[in-house]
Amino acid sequence: MQKLFRRFADRRDGNIAVIGALAMLPLLTAIGAAIDYSSAARLHSELQADTDAAALMACKSTLTAQADLQAIAQTALNAYMPNRTVTIDAFRSANNPRSVQITSRVSYPTRFMKVANISAVSVSTTSNCAAGENFYEIALVLDTTGSMDQSAGSGTKIQALRTAATNFVNTMFTSFDTSHLKMSIVPFAASVKVNPDTFAANNSPSAAWLDSGGTSGIHWSNLQNPTGSSFTNRFDIFKKLKAARAAWTWAGCLEALPYPYNTQDTTPSAATPDTRYVPLLAPDEVGTNTTCSMSFRGSTFTYACHDGGSVNSYMDDGSATSGSCNSLDSSDSKRLGQACKYVSPRNIRTSEDGPNSQCTSRPLTQLTNTKATLTTEIGALDASGQTNIAEGLHWGWRTITNTGVFTEASAYGAANTTKIIVLMTDGVNTWSSSGSPVVRSQYSAYGYFTNADGTTTTNRLPSGYNNLQTSDDARAAMDQLTRETCTNMKAKNVVIYSVAFSTPGNTIDTSGQQLIKDCASSPDKYFLASDAASLNSTFTAIAAGIGTLRITR
Repeated sequence: MQKLFRRFADRRDGNIAVIGALAMLPLLTAIGAAIDYSSAARLHSELQADTDAAALMACKSTLTAQADLQAIAQTALNAYMPNRTVTIDAFRSANNPRSVQITSRVSYPTRFMKVANISAVSVSTTSNCAAGENFYEIALVLDTTGSMDQSAGSGTKIQALRTAATNFVNTMFTSFDTSHLKMSIVPFAASVKVNPDTFAANNSPSAAWLDSGGTSGIHWSNLQNPTGSSFTNRFDIFKKLKAARAAWTWAGCLEALPYPYNTQDTTPSAATPDTRYVPLLAPDEVGTNTTCSMSFRGSTFTYACHDGGSVNSYMDDGSATSGSCNSLDSSDSKRLGQACKYVSPRNIRTSEDGPNSQCTSRPLTQLTNTKATLTTEIGALDASGQTNIAEGLHWGWRTITNTGVFTEASAYGAANTTKIIVLMTDGVNTWSSSGSPVVRSQYSAYGYFTNADGTTTTNRLPSGYNNLQTSDDARAAMDQLTRETCTNMKAKNVVIYSVAFSTPGNTIDTSGQQLIKDCASSPDKYFLASDAASLNSTFTAIAAGIGTLRITR
């Protein structure tokens, strides 16, 4: 036995197993720690992504109080990581411009490091969200036509628009200070209006972009023989009309420029008279309170010369004769257009629309960084008139450029500056063919289908769209003007958001919706709203998209 014990004590081959077993303990601990570290690192990446998303959500909120924004972030984190307890250790926010900083923490329960009495590891991350150092010039081009007075499910559509647009303005001025943001409001119906007191007080034009010399090719289309009555421009006629009735001063609406200038942003110039704007003056239509008739395309039409409805006969044709100007010419078309009948307006009919017919919207608000000015104007919007989307877009574009009409905007290509149009309409382009056969349509920003001087709309509309016979023809022509205007704006890097407000009781047809969709800069910038709530959420989404909020480290 002694020999056996000595031999056992002298053996060395079993020591390897003992030593290996003892050595495995720190090795297994190291491997377990590596596994726990790897899992904690994955959790850190997940927490970082979720904290970034929560920071962006808080940044995009319309709320301003820090406690409210922190609650939004906490709710988001709880939703992103439902099986863990996420703690916000630090939260800071600022407005104008909007910024949010979140420091979040979550506990990772270890699986292997418990042997080293480490049962949990704290994982923490910080995210910063901020508005970019950008500048925005935004035009809200808003439909204020008569159909906007219809129901939107909760109140009328115009009420829904006031709420949505006001919230949009408030959100934008929460995200950006006044040195980074300017906005304009362009209400439109059949035409667009500027403030007459600013540009032609007492019918005396002061703006160089107005056709004060009467040299535009469209200035006298429906006002013939002006020189014999000492009229140099339409403002002279408005002075006579105002003397007869105080309300009949120029209201501020303008006719569409000749094509293609009515789809472009061209600097008005005396060298190119058609680039200057002509004040809208709806002619006194033939009115004798008797039955009139005329021949047209082989047929004889009988109509009421003054019916208090579709014919805008707001004074007698008169009896003045001055040179070649005979206000009682036997030809109805000449009688309609004779300028000398405005020298001494007689028998004013206040029941008619008058010279400002189709001028129903509020004056546009030029680019400004004063939030109160914008919200006040939005609150005053009302609904009246027909729809001319093309003119609304044209003037919206004018407000965010500095090429000769307004001066508040920056030049194209200004550093870090984005020019934006937000178009909202609830209808389709409309130019009615109702009216006397003398002119074959209602008066519009494009004149008549057939003007008093015998011209048609050839110089106002694109080639192939100028032989108008019906209201459908007119809509097709106006749609083409709209498309070309949108295309030209996008070529100048103007970003266009478009909103079709199509309610169940007043839907926009498929063609109309497609036009509005095509106008948008990209498919994600087109929105379809069906009621007041969805219109409001649409404007909220647009505001969030414009903000260019980004995560910073």
